[in-house]
Amino acid sequence: MTKRSGKHRECHQRWACNKYLRYAVHLFSEHTITRCAWAEIYYKAHRTKDHSHARALRCLGQRWLKIIP
Repeated sequence: MTKRSGKHRECHQRWACNKYLRYAVHLFSEHTITRCAWAEIYYKAHRTKDHSHARALRCLGQRWLKIIP
């Protein structure tokens, strides 16, 4: 969630969610980096944008959740 006020911007992680699902998606994303070529490329692209490991995995997890259903 992003809060904006003028030039100031803050991002907050949503805490009221299914933590087991969030953790499962995180682990799934981490394991697909070594097993799927495009997932590794996607992960490395986010890491070169200076994203943290966790943030890159969250981005990859969101991409997987759009593909899987």
